[in-house]
Amino acid sequence: MQWYPPIEAGDGVAQSELESAQSRLDHLIPAALREWYLLCGRRHDIWSRQDHLLPPGEIEIRGGYLVFLIENQNVVEWGVRIDELGLVDPPVYVSSVDTESSWLKENDSVSEFALQMFVYCLKWSNKCRWWANAYVGRDVLACLAANFPRLPLAEWHWPAPTRFYGYRDIIGEVEAELDDDHAWLYVVTRTTSAAKALKRVTGPLNIEWNSWSEDWPPGWVSAPQDLDA
Repeated sequence: MQWYPPIEAGDGVAQSELESAQSRLDHLIPAALREWYLLCGRRHDIWSRQDHLLPPGEIEIRGGYLVFLIENQNVVEWGVRIDELGLVDPPVYVSSVDTESSWLKENDSVSEFALQMFVYCLKWSNKCRWWANAYVGRDVLACLAANFPRLPLAEWHWPAPTRFYGYRDIIGEVEAELDDDHAWLYVVTRTTSAAKALKRVTGPLNIEWNSWSEDWPPGWVSAPQDLDA
């Protein structure tokens, strides 16, 4: 079982849509961003279940940035600086919630950002899998870091300093200031064995889960802390 169904013909936008967008904007869309759209820009089940990857006809130039993705309540948006649009794979920036005119670099390239956004969006996937989230303390964070490798991805500014842990079948997302005593933890798995591995590691910590999936795997009780070892 995969995180999502495979990419198929028709999952990408048409080349003509990107050409029309470039003509309308009077700016080049970077090659890596065009590749993303051409490959899977129509996969709303991945990119737009929470936030929104804009269709080419809605990409805009705002505040000196080419904006191509927006947060679901328009709190922040992601884009490429106009003076870097000529780069093949330019950095991606996120608008600051504190100052409208301030943007922060999230990733060194569009390619890295696309991969990290994929990982970030897994918790909203409707593919059958087990997930949960909780507000946890340092003991849980230390346990996570000791048992699951940190993924080689940038530390994001949004929605808080955000780091990712895990491997092929399980992802842990931590949203917290580095010096905070607590953080939001989101975990998502795609296999029963991965969920059980997480249970074995974190079970003794008695995590008070805030919410969790109730329909997967079939026959399991709802609360993660009650899963059979």
